[in-house]
Formats: sequence, C-alpha cells, structure tokens
Amino acid sequence: MRAGSESLPNYVKLLGAILQHPYFYSSYPVGSESVKVKSSERDLFTSVWNFVYPSAPGGIDNPMVNPLGVGAPSLEGLGCDRMIV
Repeated sequence: MRAGSESLPNYVKLLGAILQHPYFYSSYPVGSESVKVKSSERDLFTSVWNFVYPSAPGGIDNPMVNPLGVGAPSLEGLGCDRMIV
C-alpha cells in the first residue's frame, strides 16, 4: 500500500505482488468464518496478532490485519497492477 502512495527509490515500479499465506482477520466473522470458526480458534488468532503487534491501534481490527476494517486504505491505491494471493 505504501508503494502506491509513496515514491520508491530510483523510480522503481512494482509490476505485481505475491501474498503467500496472508493473514486477514477481524473481530467479526467474514464469509465462511461465520459458520465454522470456534471460539478457541478466534482466541488463537487474536493472541497471535497481539504477540506480533501488541500496541496495534484497533487491535485485531487494525488495517494491517483487517483490510476491510475501519480506516483501512482503499485497495485502489495498491502499488501494483497484479496480485497473486
């Protein structure tokens, strides 16, 4: 996201990105999560995020882990034209 909003050194342009094992989560169920996520799994996800970024504003709803959360930047500003997830 920063590559889309800030200039990269030496006029580098990203053509694409690969997100291998992306970690997206939120405090509310998303898609199929609403049916099958157990509270123990939800607690694990939240614990991992709190370990990775304990002072994250918004906790598990921080835009770094929840790209659809409040305050998340629009994906239209992504710094590349193609992405593999």
